[in-house]
Amino acid sequence: MWHRISDGYSRRVGYRPHGIDLSAASLAVARGRQPASRLVRGDLGGLPYGAASFDAVVCAGSTLSFVDEPGRAVAEIARVMRRGRGSSWSMSGGGAWTSPGRS
Repeated sequence: MWHRISDGYSRRVGYRPHGIDLSAASLAVARGRQPASRLVRGDLGGLPYGAASFDAVVCAGSTLSFVDEPGRAVAEIARVMRRGRGSSWSMSGGGAWTSPGRS
């Protein structure tokens, strides 16, 4: 259900969601659920986007639990976010963290 809400809301406010995953099978499912989104196969340690490309970043499903170098992934996410914007993360163990933006 979340994919219907996020896809519809994003289009209404003028955003186009992007997504990245290592799994081709997961991307195929995501493409079926969010056809308007740009979904690519790749690694968080080397995001295929230019610096300051995004207003918001959301990492769901304990993303950092599945990367070899979490610090590098966080640095890449910070690199592609526009200054002063926010991010939201879900963590292993059911916690969540949301940034108010960085300065």
